[in-house]
Amino acid sequence: MQTSASSPVFPSELWLEIIPHLELKPLIAIRCTSRVLRTFAASADIHPYRKSFLSIYLDLIDRPWFLETRPWLLKNLRPFDRQAYLDAIAAFPDVYIPEDFAMWILEWPERAVIRCLWPGLPFDQGFDLRDRVQRRPGWNGLGMVPPPVLAFTMSEDDEAGLNVFTHTPGLLLWDQVYSRIEYLLLHRGERFRGYVVGGNYRFYAEILSNPDEPDPDPDELFWTSWIAYLEHSVNAVQIQYKSHQSRGVFSSGHSRVLDPSERVSASLVAWPPVPA
Repeated sequence: MQTSASSPVFPSELWLEIIPHLELKPLIAIRCTSRVLRTFAASADIHPYRKSFLSIYLDLIDRPWFLETRPWLLKNLRPFDRQAYLDAIAAFPDVYIPEDFAMWILEWPERAVIRCLWPGLPFDQGFDLRDRVQRRPGWNGLGMVPPPVLAFTMSEDDEAGLNVFTHTPGLLLWDQVYSRIEYLLLHRGERFRGYVVGGNYRFYAEILSNPDEPDPDPDELFWTSWIAYLEHSVNAVQIQYKSHQSRGVFSSGHSRVLDPSERVSASLVAWPPVPA
């Protein structure tokens, strides 16, 4: 069989069989080998989560601020055992790890981390204008070892109209100083499973039950999947980048090391909560 630099060695049908079995990093790499393989990667029957991650990655690296946000990240990245991290979360009772989050932990390229949210980055990241990098003020919950699974409180009315509180396990993602805390809900049941919630230490179930609400409370936001949350994160950085372009510095306005005693979540309850 004759080959060239722009054509694959194997028949097209074989590539279309191979590509769906590739994880995210090889899938990204194979797109760079030739135009033909890039076409195959686009048309192959890839796992839907992996296809979404690939789309987010390609969108991310095409943003004007992507390279500008890498120096601090590359300087602070540290290796961690990805499977052991998931196993530590799974060790908590009554916990379900959403498949899209698990695939992200196992396969996402660490050098393409979005908004510095990653188990291999420091818990307390502080902020320094000299870094010229967008980093949210607060604490990277995924950087805590062991992973912090907390008792997330939901409020709703029972049949008698009385306000009752229920608890569900939630993985702490980000604890923003004086502001919102973000969780990944690890509920075993179908209800709210895999939601990402940003708000105070508790949430109203009625809000979570209406994902199409046109005007959600800006202090109580949520996303129905990890993939939707990542897409939001890329767009959030873009909005902030544009707002700071005229200042000549890409920053979030904080230039100090954060005091762990200020953590909003310090008063929250570990999962599972101890019965009163």
